[in-house]
Amino acid sequence: MKRTVDLFIEKHALLKQGAVVLAAVSGGVDSAAMLHYLAERKEDLNLRLYVLHVDHGLRGEESAEDLAFVRALSIKYGVPCLTAQPDVKKEAGEKGLSIQEAARNCRYRFFSEMMHAYKGDYLVTAHHGDDQVETMIMRQVRGAAGGLRGIPVIRRFAEGQLVRPFLCTDKQSLIRYCTEEGLTYREDPSNSKDAYTRNRFRKEVLPFLKKENPKVHERFQQQSEWLTEDEAFLDALAEKALEKAVKDWTHEAVTLSVPAFLDVPIPLQRRAFHLILNYLFRNTLKAPVMSVHMNAFADLLRQPHPSGHLDLPGAVFVRRSYDACVISSQKKPDEDKRDSWQLPEAGMLVFKEGKITVERPHKYSRTETASLWHFEGDRDQLQTPLRVRFRKAGDRFVPLGMNGSKKVKDLLIDKKIPKDLRDRWPVITDADDRILWLPGLARAACACLTEITEDVLVMDFEPGDTGFKMSVKGH
Repeated sequence: MKRTVDLFIEKHALLKQGAVVLAAVSGGVDSAAMLHYLAERKEDLNLRLYVLHVDHGLRGEESAEDLAFVRALSIKYGVPCLTAQPDVKKEAGEKGLSIQEAARNCRYRFFSEMMHAYKGDYLVTAHHGDDQVETMIMRQVRGAAGGLRGIPVIRRFAEGQLVRPFLCTDKQSLIRYCTEEGLTYREDPSNSKDAYTRNRFRKEVLPFLKKENPKVHERFQQQSEWLTEDEAFLDALAEKALEKAVKDWTHEAVTLSVPAFLDVPIPLQRRAFHLILNYLFRNTLKAPVMSVHMNAFADLLRQPHPSGHLDLPGAVFVRRSYDACVISSQKKPDEDKRDSWQLPEAGMLVFKEGKITVERPHKYSRTETASLWHFEGDRDQLQTPLRVRFRKAGDRFVPLGMNGSKKVKDLLIDKKIPKDLRDRWPVITDADDRILWLPGLARAACACLTEITEDVLVMDFEPGDTGFKMSVKGH
């Protein structure tokens, strides 16, 4: 195995003489083998070697034992050990992430901090060939754009580079290496849990592939390297094509000429979109861009309708208006960051578009007001809590006085609501997302008051934007 890794490092120029190397060590078989290998190469490469370990605190006493084990390894090899114990659960709660995502965020944030603090040239991780196979297949199954490239051998990280010298070998070779060298390592029981997608691929898909070809990891790694080279070439072409299509750019937004962008060959359009996202988010995109999102972007530009928008995962906002398309990392300054609010049982909700007052009167006399800014209904016929949101594609409801349903879009057009107000017009729904009321325009035929109504709901809407009332005639 050592010779294989030596040649791989030489081929990709992964570790230069006299480099500052920070090794991410969990204590498992992969990183135990990696640390032993680096410690043996430390003298001939004149490396300044540090060990990094993150105790995620997710497995109680076992996590603490992992930390103690890695510290002992560091002492054994005479290497400084830098550790962190982040609050992963707090990170997950504050940022709305899964525990696994939050743990990874905490881990790589610590790695970045240490690379800066110790002026690291390389962060080394123990990803191996089996990880590569699993990653490439998983990304293809999910439809992740660019998934075939898999895990890169080398990429920029902090002020240096992240390198993975073990992608040329597989897990079994690492286990055999540890056995031959008499190395001990820790076992992480979470690696066998079927709750994690990667574990299912590892247990069910990988064995089948290895049965067909025991060296399948070498084939996948070769494909990954070829595809990475192809992508670099095509990205350069896409970057050149973008120069003609970009009308304006800032740190928050890129404005494209739609006709000029559509003149770019389709394969380069996809890459150009990725280049724009990399520019805006600096590789910190909160969610992966999938093939379905790429297709939606392409459809938006090619559709005959002159305007439209997309709100993609990861806080990517795309707005098209005639021949211009803006891709941004934030909504327009005049747009509220939220698009849905829960109404109180009784009380007031204030948001940018206006104020809704909700009442549940104990004694109630039905009013004769004809104002559509006022709503009265039978609460027992509604699923609570009620919500206020903006319109969505395909929204329909049955307006009071009509026999059939009507699209919200058509109602707004029929009422001659200006285009810039249509996407901001409040839509009040119940908990089942059944539309009850569009203030100032129409109420639904459901939940009307009757002689046997016992629980009355009263709502009044006061527009916060004078444009709302000015747009509605006769009310």
